[in-house]
Amino acid sequence: MCFYLVYEEQVINVEVLDSDEPTVLDVYLNPSDDFYAYQVTLCYFHDPYNYPNNFQNNPTEGVSALGPPDGTCASLGVGGYMVLDMGEEGIIVDHENTTDFKIFEGDATQDGYTVYVSSNWSGPWVSLGLVTGTAEFDLANFSVESAQFIKIVDDNNGNPTEQNPGVDIDAVQHLIPIVVNNPPNRPYINGTKDGKVGIEYEYTFVSTDPEEDDLYYWIEWGDNNTEQWLGPFASGQELKLNHSWVEAGEYIIKVKAKDTFDEESSWGIFKVTMPRNKIVTSSIFYQFLKRYPFLIKLLSLIKL
Repeated sequence: MCFYLVYEEQVINVEVLDSDEPTVLDVYLNPSDDFYAYQVTLCYFHDPYNYPNNFQNNPTEGVSALGPPDGTCASLGVGGYMVLDMGEEGIIVDHENTTDFKIFEGDATQDGYTVYVSSNWSGPWVSLGLVTGTAEFDLANFSVESAQFIKIVDDNNGNPTEQNPGVDIDAVQHLIPIVVNNPPNRPYINGTKDGKVGIEYEYTFVSTDPEEDDLYYWIEWGDNNTEQWLGPFASGQELKLNHSWVEAGEYIIKVKAKDTFDEESSWGIFKVTMPRNKIVTSSIFYQFLKRYPFLIKLLSLIKL
């Protein structure tokens, strides 16, 4: 099986600003908006010769119809046919006011052939008519909403003993494919890393979405407190929240984003430290504080 996706090479230079902190590079690939036939489901090349001279004038193969047009064709022979599978990602969908797929017919002559489409490899088939040469098709003209399989049948006209007889199929292209939704990029967190117990600090959360979809944020503060899917926010729009911790220690803030199609990002993380405040711990004063616990919180707000 071959599924052809085309990506453009990119070179990205990354500057590491702080050797003590991890450097994260989020990368996603956008495939081109061209899908081609996924695999040959079946084919029948008509052969006018008998064994042992089979196909002496037609050395082509069915797989030559896969992928982008390259001048290498699958010649069906006079009266031959083939069924091509566009794959689940490349299902041809009717798009308003535009053609939906294109069949590239190679060779110097424009041969005739009939085209059928179906959602199942064995049919039932809907005929899109007889055409010659390279042709484009609009499913709306035949009241078809979508199709995964394309059947191409030679018009049974021509010399079966000529070199590469019958229609010559170079490629089948889905002109406007189903849009593949990508997850949001890993969110970033910015705010105070070292603070004091009981003090509220502001933290900023932000992510971007490859398709500019609106985003929701799930935030875990590391102290069993959670913000569940806050939003929606525009791609790239900052979310600012205040939070405080009631006990000294180290905490990991975690955040992930999801878009309007429920695609979730990887986790963004941010470590904060709430050190234990210095307080007088003589036995008399400590016993006094135990009698009035609200003073402990009050003292925690004062940096000694």
